[in-house]
Amino acid sequence: GVDVARFGDNFTVIYPRLGWDARSFPYRAFLGLDTNQVVEKVIECIQDFHKIGKKCSGLFIDVGYNPGVVDNLNRLGYSPIPIDFGARAANQRYRFRGGEIWGKMRDGLAFLCLPNDDTLSSQLTQREYDFTDLGKIQLESKKQIKRRGGKSPDIADALALTFASDVADSMAFDSAAARYAVSDYDPYKEIA
Repeated sequence: GVDVARFGDNFTVIYPRLGWDARSFPYRAFLGLDTNQVVEKVIECIQDFHKIGKKCSGLFIDVGYNPGVVDNLNRLGYSPIPIDFGARAANQRYRFRGGEIWGKMRDGLAFLCLPNDDTLSSQLTQREYDFTDLGKIQLESKKQIKRRGGKSPDIADALALTFASDVADSMAFDSAAARYAVSDYDPYKEIA
């Protein structure tokens, strides 16, 4: 998950997650990067994982303020998935896509392995929510958080982006792993 920030006091955060493990590979936070620098940092992270034999199964990028990151990564062949936190939610319980993604992350917290990180913990717990007139869940905006003295939840947003969509395990498509798969199904067995 990549939460992209433009200049100011917000951070651009790249948060890798492998299954339920969001601890073994620390997030990367950067201040003051331009579009090309963010693209370079994302590619560096992907290449670091390739070095240890891991593939990127889903690259979710926040496009709220800087769709150029997605455009450049597409042009370079990385197939990012643009996520707009302000878009309509697929689940009608939520007003916006961002709230829906945070809801999926909340549901996964019982299984998720997280680092012992006070900043992340604070960001995961500071954000409030409310209900619209139609009974839909609506997350507090970053502006509202800052108005009441909080900080932008950049790290938590990057982690939440990893829940934007379910992804298939890259092992399922690894031909070497497929050779060792065991199945009771025999396509050549005659049906009696």
